[in-house]
Amino acid sequence: MEMFTDIIFNEFNIIIEIICFCLLISNMAKEHIHFNISKLILFSLSFQSYVLIEYFTNTFISRIFTIPFLFLIIYVIYRKKFLQTLYLVIISYSMFAILGAFLIVPFGFLLTDISNSSTMIFGNIASLIIILAATHFLDFSPIYQFILKRDFWFNAVILNIFIALFVVITVSKVDLKLTIAYYPLIFFYVVIAVLFNIALINSKHKIIVQEQIIRQYNEYLPVIDKLVDQVRARQHQYKNDLNALNSLALTCDNPDELKSEILKNISVLSNENTPYFLLDFNLKLIAGFIYTEHLKAVAKQINISYNIHNFNIITIVPEYVLVELLGILIDNAIENSYTNDIIYIDINCSNNKLNFSISNPGPAVTPEIVKNFFKKGYTTKNMDVNSHGYGLFNLKNALDEYNGTITLDNEILEHKQYIKFTIVV
Repeated sequence: MEMFTDIIFNEFNIIIEIICFCLLISNMAKEHIHFNISKLILFSLSFQSYVLIEYFTNTFISRIFTIPFLFLIIYVIYRKKFLQTLYLVIISYSMFAILGAFLIVPFGFLLTDISNSSTMIFGNIASLIIILAATHFLDFSPIYQFILKRDFWFNAVILNIFIALFVVITVSKVDLKLTIAYYPLIFFYVVIAVLFNIALINSKHKIIVQEQIIRQYNEYLPVIDKLVDQVRARQHQYKNDLNALNSLALTCDNPDELKSEILKNISVLSNENTPYFLLDFNLKLIAGFIYTEHLKAVAKQINISYNIHNFNIITIVPEYVLVELLGILIDNAIENSYTNDIIYIDINCSNNKLNFSISNPGPAVTPEIVKNFFKKGYTTKNMDVNSHGYGLFNLKNALDEYNGTITLDNEILEHKQYIKFTIVV
């Protein structure tokens, strides 16, 4: 009879825990639970396996195997992708574990008979009430979205924190009295582990940023040197052109012939379209990068028309990030343009914000296009969809980090429809 009661208590505990996980996950993923027959069967099998492992193998090592069954339960309920399900399980379990860690001590002191089953029931009921209130009034989806956008090293830290919390919760389930007795020591080591991981990821992030900056300097600063050399050569050529015009005036007696030769020379000089004005920018990486993109467009026989209002760019966004942002937009415009098309670029800076607009021939902007344009994987390019569709998604995420904005609309230029992107950051 006592064994049956313990199983019921244990099953009741697990039901409460799963409800807590589902409340947190539904809040983060913005999805409701939908069951069908196959889901119910899979859920029942996973749930009963979870219960049996929890009760009949009450050791630390065996309880590790409850995680795959918890993962399977969440997967059956929500049918998300593997990685998304993994993140949802890790985040919800970590939040539940942190809450449980704060409740262990007060319940340990309030209850005279500290038995695992009774204390866990009271603790889980208290956790359920708190989570019900929290998910009703708070939105946890930004946490989930933030973690989804991070790189490998950040997610490695999240995984380490999850493991530390999992160890604490598992030990408390095996021997609650021991957990309470060593709670300060356990808490200390968990905090140390978390701080160490945060320091590690911060150090790794700095190294990655520095490597990216060095790579961009090595790639784009030599381009500026090349442009400076071209300016010097052009100045020398300019003197030769002046001498040629002067010679024409001295040697040509026929006014009509003189006029024709002068116009011919002026036409040759006017065809020079190298954007030397880029040297006026205060941000040399940006200047070198735009010139590199300009050469890329010239190679495809695509023209770029520049309208620069301010060469002194001041913004909170690091220069290496600006290169990435502008690169996505300019590459997108070049890839969607054809021979003899014109791309229009407008650059301004006011109130310590960069205002960058780029227009290329494109389709009419509909509400459906605006809705989908910045979604992951969406593309309008006539190419392999597996290799495109992430640039604008990454652009939107990067702009969000710096409170920037992006707008998308149409304009008519030279009797032709253009699609225009504008970022302010």
